[in-house]
Amino acid sequence: MKIDVQLSELALANAELVATGQQIDRALRRAVRVTATTIRREMVVQPIMARTGLRRKSVNQRLALKFDKAGKGGGAANILGGTHVARIVPSAKGIRVTEFRRYEVQAITRTRARILIPWVDGGKKVVAGFVNPSGGKLKPMRTRSRNKPLPYPRTALAPSIASMVKAMYDSQFVADAGARLEAQFELEIAKEMA
Repeated sequence: MKIDVQLSELALANAELVATGQQIDRALRRAVRVTATTIRREMVVQPIMARTGLRRKSVNQRLALKFDKAGKGGGAANILGGTHVARIVPSAKGIRVTEFRRYEVQAITRTRARILIPWVDGGKKVVAGFVNPSGGKLKPMRTRSRNKPLPYPRTALAPSIASMVKAMYDSQFVADAGARLEAQFELEIAKEMA
């Protein structure tokens, strides 16, 4: 007995699966990119600006948005083994106090005053520096240097954007971000399949 099997239907089904996989991959990539950009702007940058008085440019410069694709491969293979990843990477470098729109000075002695900046939790944070209240300019100056004393005064540094972002993160933040990604993916997949 002889049985002839034609694989044209199987090849067609495989081609459709790959095409569908590519559509899903494109939708997922767009959803991750749009959601990451939105989260960075609405859930990180705007709250930091509102709570601390930092300018948008200062915050944006210190929050890098990086996109990766793990498990590189096209079509259906990427659905099974690869994911699109977006990371918001905050800078760990201190911020000059002069970049804040407002900061508070508390006198300790005639020549030393503590500098306080508004913090993301609604309180205040002490800066690594001081102001000379008897001076004419009331310029915030740095109190320390890494190796040896600096030949000239440097501007005082406030905590970094990384510490601000860390103070803002909680389980609700992660849940909101996940819900936004899910909604955006559903929107993108509907557009792609239409």
